[in-house]
Order: sequence, then structure tokens, then C-alpha cells
Amino acid sequence: MKSLFARILVWFLATAAVAVVGFVIVSAIVASAGGRAHAPVLRPLRFLGGEAVHAYEEGGSVALADALARIDTAYDFEGRLTDSDGRSLSGTGEDYSLLVGRARSRRVFADTARGLLVFSVPIQGRRGSYWFFLEAPIERFGFWFRVRQTVTLPHLWVLACVILLSYALARHLTKPVLKLRAAAERLGQGDFSARVRSTRQDELGELARTFDGMAERIEHAVTAQRQLLQDVSHELRSPLSRLGVAVELARSSPNPSEALDRVNREAERLNDLVTELLSMTREEPRLSPVNLAALLAEVVDEAQIEAG
Repeated sequence: MKSLFARILVWFLATAAVAVVGFVIVSAIVASAGGRAHAPVLRPLRFLGGEAVHAYEEGGSVALADALARIDTAYDFEGRLTDSDGRSLSGTGEDYSLLVGRARSRRVFADTARGLLVFSVPIQGRRGSYWFFLEAPIERFGFWFRVRQTVTLPHLWVLACVILLSYALARHLTKPVLKLRAAAERLGQGDFSARVRSTRQDELGELARTFDGMAERIEHAVTAQRQLLQDVSHELRSPLSRLGVAVELARSSPNPSEALDRVNREAERLNDLVTELLSMTREEPRLSPVNLAALLAEVVDEAQIEAG
């Protein structure tokens, strides 16, 4: 996954999923704690337990067995009613004290030895205290079963909103990066006017403005370089032209010494220009005062040969 947009989108979706799963798990743990016996998820269990206690107190073990059989038939759960110490009251005399011990701290727990998920609730009857248990195979409460039973259209709308918000956030974070990449490509292809011109005030906006400043300096440097090449070409062309004229004069003049002196001066001027160019590449140029009268006299003297 090389796309920054995809990474951000997947990261936020994963974060939202972890948050939802965490809330569900924490809610289930809190709902199953001993101090939450009246949580909504356990209220139907208290109702069934109350029916079982009523049957036992009115008709004894036989009536209790009939009531538990009806619960098993109606809900496909196996019900058990014990006294406060965990002894079965349905006539079998089984000891469920271990279940009672676990139920005191958690209302819903897994009995992995028997492969059962156990729901428990304490019931207060007329003749004493009881514990009511409902047991079902753990595999009946697998992940896909819970999803099919709990996911509804509102859940899907919430999921769609999470996806859209994550997409918008990822797009908001990656859009300036895409613009910056496009501007960098244009700059690399020679378009020195490429700018991002971002108005954002965050770190990405600062990065875009830093890029624009860099592009501005590069454009000025390239423009100055082109101007320098034009100036150098002009400065070299003038002494070369005069040098050619001086050579022709030396060939045709009966006294070529003056023309040869001119050739020597123009050659020295070319050498000085090359030296100045090399010094400009090695260090920053420095300003210095110029005698304008002497400069004009030099220009007039150099133009004499061309004027002649």
C-alpha cells in the first residue's frame, strides 16, 4: 500500500472499528458485572428466573422441572435453579456451587469445560434466595451469528457515515500533497512559474509556501543566469569584432605596429573578461566605485578603430 491517501483512509477506518469493538466489549463486561444485575440485557433472565422460583415455591421440584422444560422448549436454553449455595432444586441434587462462585463476580461467563455460555441472575423468593442459570452452547453465539442478529439498517448508515468522514479527512490531508507534487513536476520540466499558492494555515500550508519561495528563488536564479549569458555574449563579441578589424588593418597597413598593438590590447581585454567570469563563479560579486569619465574615455578609444 504505497498511496498516502489509502494509508490514511485505512488507518482511520481501522481506528473507528477498534473504537466500536472496544465500546462493545467494555459495555458487555460492564453489563455482566455483579453490580449491574438490573442491566437491560439481563432483565428477561430475571423474568424467567422469577417464573422458575414461583413454580418451585408453589409446586416443588416437579413443577420446577415442568417450568424448566417449557423454557427449554420455548427458548432452546437449558435452565437451572439452585439455592444460594448452588444445590440444584429440580430433584437431581447436583452441586453447582462452582457456577454460583463465578456468578457472584460475573453475570455472563463461559464454562469452557462443558463448552457452554452461562447467563446467571440472583432471585429473591418468598422462602429464600436462589440462583437462576441459562446455559447454551458457545458456538451458538459466534461472531457471524451476532453480526446477523445485531446489524440493522441504522448500523449500516452509521458505518457509511464513518467511511465518508474518513474519506473526507484523508482527502483533506492528501489534496495539498497532490498539488505540491504536480507543481514540483512542472518545475522539474522547466516551468519556473509553477506555484502551489496554498491558503492553508497548517503544516501542509507552510510546506506549500516554502516550496513557492524555493521556486521563486530558482526562477530568479535562472533568469539572472540567462541575462548573464546574454551580457557575456555581448561583452565578448565587441572585443572579438575589434580584434578582427585590427588584424585586417595589420595586413593592409604599411606600418602594422599600431594595428598589432591594438590586437594585443583586445587579446588582453578578452583575457580580463574571462578572468572576471571565473571570479564571479567562485565568489559573490562586490560593488565598487567607478570613474565615469575614465570609463567613457576608454569606450571612445576602443570605438576609434571601428569608427575609422
